[in-house]
Amino acid sequence: MSFNLYAENRQIPLTEFCDICMLPSDGGLAEPRPSEFDGFYRTLTVGDERGVSGTTAVSLQFPAVHYFALFIAKCLLAREKVGSLSAPDFAVLRRALYGDNTFSLGAIVVRRLHLNRFMGKIHGGIYATRLATHLNV
Repeated sequence: MSFNLYAENRQIPLTEFCDICMLPSDGGLAEPRPSEFDGFYRTLTVGDERGVSGTTAVSLQFPAVHYFALFIAKCLLAREKVGSLSAPDFAVLRRALYGDNTFSLGAIVVRRLHLNRFMGKIHGGIYATRLATHLNV
């Protein structure tokens, strides 16, 4: 996997990345798409017709799931602002609630680190910290 960590490009095998970040290494490498979470979204909301791409954490029916979705977006996937939930947010949430390993959590985090490469030196969540410690950055 290739990712940027503090403006430096790094390449390591996905299994090593997952070991460093303490993530499960199973699951497919495909990018999660909103359409794949329609049924799951309906189990977490009541009367919300905006669809997966328009769902916010406030829309989630259960308070614990609501706060966990915020934790996923801010701390695990290192999103600066949490408006609508994204397909990767739903993939992590479904993995946590149902043990669904359709998507690789490691691949999701690698993509987020790659997207965050221009967001500043410390914008990478807990996984950037684990990687920096392991790589002595």
